[in-house]
Amino acid sequence: SSRMECTNGVTSTDRISGKAHHYLFVSADVPNEDDCTAALPSMSLEGGSEEEFQAYWDWNSRTSRILKDGWIERMAHPQVNCETYWYNHCTDEITWEPPAGRPGVRKTFVSKGKKEDKTWCWGHSDFSQEGPVWTFTPPELKSIMKEGHAGDFGLATEELARRACYEFETWLPRVLSWHDYQYRCFWFYGGKDSADKNKDSGASAKSFFSADAEASRQLFADEDFFEACTRLLCKRLDRMHPINLTYFVWTYVRAGVVHKELLHAVAEHLCKGWLPTLDRCSLGTMLWNFSKLEFRHDRFFELSAQVCIHAHISRLGAGHFLQDCTGGIIWNLRAWHARCHGCLKLTFLLLLVSLATRIFFVCACTGT
Repeated sequence: SSRMECTNGVTSTDRISGKAHHYLFVSADVPNEDDCTAALPSMSLEGGSEEEFQAYWDWNSRTSRILKDGWIERMAHPQVNCETYWYNHCTDEITWEPPAGRPGVRKTFVSKGKKEDKTWCWGHSDFSQEGPVWTFTPPELKSIMKEGHAGDFGLATEELARRACYEFETWLPRVLSWHDYQYRCFWFYGGKDSADKNKDSGASAKSFFSADAEASRQLFADEDFFEACTRLLCKRLDRMHPINLTYFVWTYVRAGVVHKELLHAVAEHLCKGWLPTLDRCSLGTMLWNFSKLEFRHDRFFELSAQVCIHAHISRLGAGHFLQDCTGGIIWNLRAWHARCHGCLKLTFLLLLVSLATRIFFVCACTGT
């Protein structure tokens, strides 16, 4: 990816030799503060090409580029651009600059099927796929469960949980899009193909997005299903793409199911250098998930704030994304945290710009 000439006098050695708990999400490759005309590196066209997504999936799941001193080279989400970054699994640091000295790089390809492998390829799953649960498609499972006939078809709760993990482990997403997930998420009974044809579809939508928690709860599987999923997910987080994991957790939130052990495990997992792999919507949604369930995890929210102020992300932020991020960060910190001061100022500024742009567009279209 393109990099700026100016580093404002900060070297990669200075950044990497910092304290172990100082999170380095903001690159020194920023426009010159003394030159207001300095441009940011170019963005990916149309939110990422097929070639960029293939590189993104392959780089982060099937190939590990390991450098000395614990550094792992990864790739950010193509929605902005396929920019490489480095995560240190020993210190939990992240930097957008190559580690000092750029030591030799070796590729480690994950071989499938070996029990001793500690990492796993996204897009693959090791479930046996035997039994009644595996003979139905996700839409068919959704229909059966919605009508309360799971027992009649021999659909065991534990096996349904395995199928849920399988659906989200074997699919590589581009962005967080409800239109894609509704065809795989069989434990959510909403969606275009799930509405009762004898009822007004608008009424169904209103009940889901209203403040009526009971109406929303009825659109999801029962508590036993979520408990079974939690037991599995806590052991398999590294096998599921972070964007898919975001939607999985979202179903817990909309169903009003709070499993603190899962939320803690998810936060710890994402803090291991995976936050930059999220697209704009999934990052905002995951922050919303935690704040909605009122689950605090200071380090997760702080790292997310640092992601938000990375130059590429902040310029891409839409109003609803910035609202979710800012609201969640403020809720978790409960105070004007010095490290998030710049992020919050920027998000509020961009919210105003976004609102002004929309007003201008409406006025231009209506001639008012």
